[in-house]
Amino acid sequence: DGMQAPHSSVEAAAASHVRALGALCEQGPFKLLGHSFGGWIAFEMARQLQARKAPVSELILLDSTAPSALGPRHRHIDRIGALSELADLLAQQAERPLNLPAAALPHMTEDDQMRHLHQAMAEVGLISRNTPVQNIAGLFRVFAENLNTAYQPASGVEAPVLVARAQEKGSSDAHPRDASAWREWAPIRSALDVPGNHMTLLARPHIDVVAQALGHGSPGCMPPPSHQVAEVS
Repeated sequence: DGMQAPHSSVEAAAASHVRALGALCEQGPFKLLGHSFGGWIAFEMARQLQARKAPVSELILLDSTAPSALGPRHRHIDRIGALSELADLLAQQAERPLNLPAAALPHMTEDDQMRHLHQAMAEVGLISRNTPVQNIAGLFRVFAENLNTAYQPASGVEAPVLVARAQEKGSSDAHPRDASAWREWAPIRSALDVPGNHMTLLARPHIDVVAQALGHGSPGCMPPPSHQVAEVS
């Protein structure tokens, strides 16, 4: 929201999500899905839920790098580096480059950087021009924190895992996102390549490949109809 400080660890973010999930459904079984850095959050949620003896029936990891591929050390990506990586991902989502003045960004104030990012996202149709700049600043703060967050799970999980990998690679895809690296932490039920890049695999028709792989098994825990559920990224 541009105001609250982002979580500084995967464990804290997962614990927050588990608490929110418990308000909707206490017993499970739970099916969890995470994309990119969200794969770490979903994995840690599964680990925490299983530690409480809550059943996790399935874990779906979409184009998510296994923790062991990066190691436990914190990275040190500065603000300009984080802006560059975010711009690359947004360009993948928009399927065209963002018009950001890369050479001038280091000399701008943080507010000016966010205004330029806001304008560039609006130009390619990712947001409305009426979107508050504060929202984009909040998005960037969380993204930058995630980039510099280390994660080494305290244990594995026993839930069956589906690992999906985008077929198209972007310029920032420096680490493997294949199933083999996740085998250290969980039993891999299946692995598949999904059309699209790191961002467009989330959209139809590409995401239909994931849906078909999941099939039509028994549903996970569903909230009562009176609850309104918001997507959390």
